[in-house]
Amino acid sequence: MPIFDQTAQTQLQEKLDYELWLLDLISNTLKTFRGGTDISTITIINRQANLHRMISIGEAINVIEGTESNTRIKVTDAMSPLTFTASYKFLDMIFEWILEENYATGNIEQSNPPSKWRFWDKINKIRNLHLVYPPLMQSEPYINDYLFALYDNLLKFRNEIVHRNNFSASDGKLKVTATINSQSY
Repeated sequence: MPIFDQTAQTQLQEKLDYELWLLDLISNTLKTFRGGTDISTITIINRQANLHRMISIGEAINVIEGTESNTRIKVTDAMSPLTFTASYKFLDMIFEWILEENYATGNIEQSNPPSKWRFWDKINKIRNLHLVYPPLMQSEPYINDYLFALYDNLLKFRNEIVHRNNFSASDGKLKVTATINSQSY
């Protein structure tokens, strides 16, 4: 069975589909507030028809009539935690795909597939196992090194946002504080 073949590439595309859509939506929404066309409603679509929801921008971020610049910053602030976590999930899906390909070809011996592993389990496997990587990461190893460094080092901040709501967003900047073993980051 070939590793990272066209079928595997299609599976990665399907894994990343939602995050790509979300990041594209966020990007286009922020462009709107930088002078693009006016939008008044965002439709959040789930694959289950009864879970669709339409919300106005004002409703989503509690915008009180103000300047365009103020509205843009409020939108940026409101969306920055979501942008961060969606970007982290994007990295997670790439590394999970690499682990799944190695698992499917027998390079990883474990009873549960990688999709069932926690983030730390995936990180430890990537760090400690000799894995086969996609051709781009093999030919340009720094890409793998940089992506893995982000995946490993940003997990604590992702967890602070998702599990502890330990962040603030103001003036277009997302600030996340993580304290691990009495050390603040």
